[in-house]
Amino acid sequence: MNKENINKHGLKRYIEADIRRKIRHDAGYGCVICGNIFVDYEHIEPEFKDAKKHDPEKMTLLCKGCHDDVTDTRISKKRVWLAKENPFSKRNKLVKGLLYPENEGFKIQIGSIISIGAPIFIKVYGKPLFWFSEPDEKEGPIGFNAIFKSTDGILAFIEKNIFHGVTSNYDLDTHGATIEIRLDKGKIVLIMIAKGDEPLKIERFSMDYLGANISFNGEGIHINGVNNISTEQSTYLMNKNSDSCLFSIFGPPWEKVKDDIGYANKVCIAVRATLGNALISPKGDIVGWICGDWVISPKYTKIAIITPGPNGIMCLCNIVGEFISLLRETKSGFISVYPDDKYESGEPIWVSNQNMKAKNVFLHKEYDLSHRLVFD
Repeated sequence: MNKENINKHGLKRYIEADIRRKIRHDAGYGCVICGNIFVDYEHIEPEFKDAKKHDPEKMTLLCKGCHDDVTDTRISKKRVWLAKENPFSKRNKLVKGLLYPENEGFKIQIGSIISIGAPIFIKVYGKPLFWFSEPDEKEGPIGFNAIFKSTDGILAFIEKNIFHGVTSNYDLDTHGATIEIRLDKGKIVLIMIAKGDEPLKIERFSMDYLGANISFNGEGIHINGVNNISTEQSTYLMNKNSDSCLFSIFGPPWEKVKDDIGYANKVCIAVRATLGNALISPKGDIVGWICGDWVISPKYTKIAIITPGPNGIMCLCNIVGEFISLLRETKSGFISVYPDDKYESGEPIWVSNQNMKAKNVFLHKEYDLSHRLVFD
């Protein structure tokens, strides 16, 4: 065995899985100092060369940068002990890591499916979950964005090539360029390979959103346990200058208008439409009509709920109560907008490239999110 992999006491560098899992859990799944997800297991004191066993009470997680700072005494052992007691991720409720994929052609691989050119790879119930975004600056990199959800909410997201793990009831592990997320019972949520200057590759994922489970296990993309999309060797070429989506699963959530008051609602909609109470897109297309606390679609279905927000601002939620946007009134009608391309939680928001470029010419200088209520 290589002498570097065994110390003077005969202790091997290999750490048993249960011990590694406890160290990751105690550290909050990232570097205890800076929160980076790409880490090594670190013997604090005694150091590995003097250790007789792998003791999780005397070990932690450090990224290579912070490890070098400790080795070169720019960071003291005292500060490492303090960080172990109160890790970055547990203070900030997230871990993070910068990815360096090759995104120029809007290229991503899931299993043996290769998508080239589609700005949106997959959306569920009208909400994009994997997508590419144009650079913020002229010479900046194209960003990859993704949202990974479970029944408990968001587990992790990628926002413009930065991976954020929301510290929760799961196990996040990294080795080399691979990121793995598992729930406590061992269920795989994500296995993603993020090699530099190569397209991102997602080997496995499983997510729950609004009661639907979308998963990939190497044989296909499954929707609620049924193999709906085969992952046999295939490449899809699409126009990246459009807002095209490769896989759209279900449309925005909706409810039927009850039959006993349906006619009254249609009259209500017709009257309100003449009064300018339409919800419109940036192009002036009618998305629906405001009728009381509801937004009614052109098909006379309920597609959104209007709720009061802070300071008298009205908010728009889908019919299961998930926040979508703010609701503003203009001379032409109501608009669904948000001032940023991510929510306060940090969760990224898909915004069309045209909308991104035209934001500053809009009256409210905010991003349009009416697409969340539009059926393909």
